[in-house]
Amino acid sequence: MHIILILLQQWYVEYPNEGPWYELLVIPLRFELLCSIMIPISIKVSLDLVKSLYAKFIDWDDQMVDLETGTRSNATNTAISEDLGQVEYILTDKTGTLTENKMIFKRCCIRGTFYGNENRDALSDVELLDAIATGSTDVIQFLKVMAICNTVVPIQSKTGAISYKALSQDEEALVRAAASLHMVFVNKNGNVLEINFNGLLLRYEVLDILEFTSDRKRMSVVVKCCVSGKISLLSKGADEAILPHARSGQQTRTFSEAVEHMLN
Repeated sequence: MHIILILLQQWYVEYPNEGPWYELLVIPLRFELLCSIMIPISIKVSLDLVKSLYAKFIDWDDQMVDLETGTRSNATNTAISEDLGQVEYILTDKTGTLTENKMIFKRCCIRGTFYGNENRDALSDVELLDAIATGSTDVIQFLKVMAICNTVVPIQSKTGAISYKALSQDEEALVRAAASLHMVFVNKNGNVLEINFNGLLLRYEVLDILEFTSDRKRMSVVVKCCVSGKISLLSKGADEAILPHARSGQQTRTFSEAVEHMLN
């Protein structure tokens, strides 16, 4: 006990009677530091588990389902519940962000022959299906341009179903339409594209891509057939951009004229 009393009388353990002027600021800071060690690290794990459960509630919500495809919502971020709570305003433009935009392959014109009309889509046009079945060169070339001249990336699921990822809805609509007409874009390995046409696998190497711009109003790809080695330039775009570059005697009424009637 004597030793303890001696220690308490030392200057470095004595509490000052008159503290400095900034002591009123130091004491709350000391209190905050003392409280910080009282928060266990395990609470961080508990919060992450709770946020993961909140994200699962979004996946389990029966009202957040696409009625046409049956696709359910998928929360890929556990902090999405916190982000949704911070939303105050929703801004949109006039391109249908909050409405419904659908790109549907309605009509096309191939070498002067129109397929599809207001009451029937081109995908169900009997004449177009017959031309594909008989191996019409113009129709097959038309479908090849639809399936190849794009920047779409095919994704094959474990069940074998193929979905497409595209930067624009019109490109995805054209590739899906070509797939419905038996010209299926099945795989893209680097610069090599694989097209399945009625069980026949066609492989093309993409040598160059000329992206669509507002000035050019068209997109072009330079491809090389992996079998014959033939190099071709495939283009799609508006009539006003394609027709001036066509020479006399060429098939100027294939893909270029069909674009106007293609997407509705």
